[in-house]
Amino acid sequence: MSNALTDHDQSGQTEDSTFFGDILTEANRRWRRMGVRRTDRQEMLTELKDELSAADADG
Repeated sequence: MSNALTDHDQSGQTEDSTFFGDILTEANRRWRRMGVRRTDRQEMLTELKDELSAADADG
């Protein structure tokens, strides 16, 4: 069985880290367009990253 946390693509990134990076990038882009301050975006991105990591760990 394949585990996305250990399956690396040719760039050396895992599939999940690439997927999570895409989510974080899109969230940051949308929040920026909505006028959310940089410091608030950084805090929200940290929280989102933690939530995604916890959800991934839960399966």
